[in-house]
Amino acid sequence: MYKRKVLVAPNGKRLECEDGVLPRELKALDRVFSPDFPEGYVTVMAVEPVETHESEFRPGEFFEIVPVLAFWYPWKDASVFRMHHFTVYRVIREVPDPKVWTFESTNEAYDASQVSEEIQDGDVLVIERESVIGIADTWPFALTEKWGELHTLKADVDPRTRGDGKYAAGVALAEREAERLGIHLTRVGSKSE
Repeated sequence: MYKRKVLVAPNGKRLECEDGVLPRELKALDRVFSPDFPEGYVTVMAVEPVETHESEFRPGEFFEIVPVLAFWYPWKDASVFRMHHFTVYRVIREVPDPKVWTFESTNEAYDASQVSEEIQDGDVLVIERESVIGIADTWPFALTEKWGELHTLKADVDPRTRGDGKYAAGVALAEREAERLGIHLTRVGSKSE
């Protein structure tokens, strides 16, 4: 099982990626994160058989080289990149932009975030009647002083960096909603410059 991480492509799209994928685990049509491309990834065209080589610096030690064919650079034709000694981020999916959902109570917001297939992790939960704004998650959490039935984060937890940045776009959207509604957010950490 790979650790998952949300990375941001140069075009601003958020991509959920598997971290620590070995080159020998890649296959044709896998997408590998690459900040050299506006969309943030290259698509693997083919993976050739793994080559095993003896180290010229450490006799008796062997390492693998995995030739991977893709358009590795925007300015070049497809080429084989001989990968070894490192891991890559494999793109799983594009993470949709967060949405705002409004509710009558934090209890309703909590329940909906658990059962609705439409509400995604990172979406914004607004409960104006209770002056609560939160973020949808397995454990939905409030960004306001009040939290009602939602969970709250420890004071030293920045929701922008929680889950490897998975909630950063949702927090930014929550800040805009809070400003529009005149609700003060107290649990948003500090903005990164």
